[in-house]
Amino acid sequence: MDRRRVAAIGCGLAGAGLVVLGVLHCALGVPSLQRAVERGLVAPRVAGPQIVNWIFSGGAMCLCGALLALWMPDLLRGRRSAWRSALVVGVFYVLVGLGAYLWVPHASVLVFSVVGAGVVGPLLYAERQFREP
Repeated sequence: MDRRRVAAIGCGLAGAGLVVLGVLHCALGVPSLQRAVERGLVAPRVAGPQIVNWIFSGGAMCLCGALLALWMPDLLRGRRSAWRSALVVGVFYVLVGLGAYLWVPHASVLVFSVVGAGVVGPLLYAERQFREP
């Protein structure tokens, strides 16, 4: 398997994973937040904005995942612009995961860094295949 294909498959798998995580984030997180309000763990006045933030972040994960999947054909063609764009998304997720871990040191937040590494790793492995503009 050539390096471009490895990069494209890595981005496609990470993209599909992000879409699934985004949908699960919304589908499971919002009802959980509503239950927390009912139990008195979250103040009702902050629940509305928190739900909006929760849905927005799930949608953003879906969007990033869809973009990674949509860049697959261009990665297979060796387009440098697709490589750069996918690399930006991957590095963003690595940094968000590390920053979240520094802020709240729970291992579960490192899932963002793992997803980002799943994008960045194959892209850096195939970097020499994306020299043309």
